Amino acid sequence: MQTDHAYFMTTERIGFGIWTDHDLELAIHLWGDARVTRLFDARGKLSVQQVKARLHHEIQLEQTYGIQYWPIFRVDSGEHIGACGLRPYDEKNRVYEIGFHICSAHWGHGYATEAADAVIHHGFSNLNAEGLFAGHNPENKTSRHLLGKLGFTYTHDEFYEPTGLNHPSYIMTRKDWDNSELKKNRSMVLKQTRTTDQNFIKLISMLDRELNRRYGKQQSAYTPHNQMQQIDTAIVGYLEEQPVACGCFRAVDETTIEIKRMFVHQDFRRRGFSKSLLASLETLGAQLGYCHAVLETGKGQPEAIALYTKCGYTRIENYGPYKTLENSVCMKKSIST
Repeated sequence: MQTDHAYFMTTERIGFGIWTDHDLELAIHLWGDARVTRLFDARGKLSVQQVKARLHHEIQLEQTYGIQYWPIFRVDSGEHIGACGLRPYDEKNRVYEIGFHICSAHWGHGYATEAADAVIHHGFSNLNAEGLFAGHNPENKTSRHLLGKLGFTYTHDEFYEPTGLNHPSYIMTRKDWDNSELKKNRSMVLKQTRTTDQNFIKLISMLDRELNRRYGKQQSAYTPHNQMQQIDTAIVGYLEEQPVACGCFRAVDETTIEIKRMFVHQDFRRRGFSKSLLASLETLGAQLGYCHAVLETGKGQPEAIALYTKCGYTRIENYGPYKTLENSVCMKKSIST
């Protein structure tokens, strides 16, 4: 099941969205599957009304606390693969509960580990959590193994009302996380912004310096075409609080957007950030009603050409201001869902 959700956080394969009232079909796809819910809800297969109540609860959590078990998707296809996120556990001591539910069709691909890893980083880095709590059905050996792999420590058994069972329970403290290997593999958080954002401008300056080094005097022909109007379809990617990636798009016509100013800081490349950033820009464009995306890159950037080709773009005749620029490579992709 595919969607066009915008992502506020991504990993190499996964994008995190936010549940809305329009997501009942996705929620049924996940929580309406008894294979998914049997280990955390004793009611058996949930009815549409029960799933709707669950969805409403997640939306309320986001509105009240800024957290929920966020819906997660494959960034390369938009396919819904489950939910992973946080909920309040011990507000006074800033301890959140982490949970992950994966659609049965996507079991066995490591999505729970990858998603939980990102949520752990988000909790400690962006929400200033002092600890994360987790529990699982005593029959759920997979979750027990995963929590150990992630660095959680068993502390006690705790009664869990939805199953009527005592669930093995675990804690990861801030100190545990600070000393763990997980912290070294941070996930990028994407935030929509304007092209006047100072972090966006800072990254664009780095991009321009890199292009000038790569192309020399040739680059002066492109400078006028890279001047951006004040638009709000820009995205900046952050690792913790550090801006490390950016991109934006502008409308070409009623159906087409042009991807512009794609950049990842050289210290953070080869981690899938460009692919995640591009997917988020495409998703935002599709949500705004556009059907196609075009872009221009240079023959001296084979890594960019390879990225765009891998992401589904195909070569087209040079368009607009690039028609007479022999160094330009123009590409196009359908982004409608």
